[in-house]
Amino acid sequence: MVKRSTSQGILVRNSSIFLVRRSAKKERHAGEWNFPGGGIEEGETPEQALKREMFEELGIIPTSYKLLKKIVDEEGGIHCHYLFLVTGWTGKIKLDWEAEESAWLAVKEALKLELPKKEFYEKELQEKVLFYS
Repeated sequence: MVKRSTSQGILVRNSSIFLVRRSAKKERHAGEWNFPGGGIEEGETPEQALKREMFEELGIIPTSYKLLKKIVDEEGGIHCHYLFLVTGWTGKIKLDWEAEESAWLAVKEALKLELPKKEFYEKELQEKVLFYS
């Protein structure tokens, strides 16, 4: 039985990806660099959650996106993480309270950070970002 599922958006622009550093006020992952996103609510699809989370956290609505990877993590119960590459959106990025800062980084630079679960997706990320840039 799946305990918790999340959807995260990896925004891609000019061979760079967008990361946020979570607010120290967050209960989970405080101060960590990660991709924007969050929990999938009951009755939501991963795609619906992606759109909702991107709007809540960044003020944008994804218009072009593709599933990069579904990660099934059994640590502490079963969790499913959906990582989407987002190559198009409407709106201007504006951080909400959940993030202290943000950065556009080349994939190689981003992967030098301590990103959660990166060992599950780093190969695909490197391949696909170059393809979509």
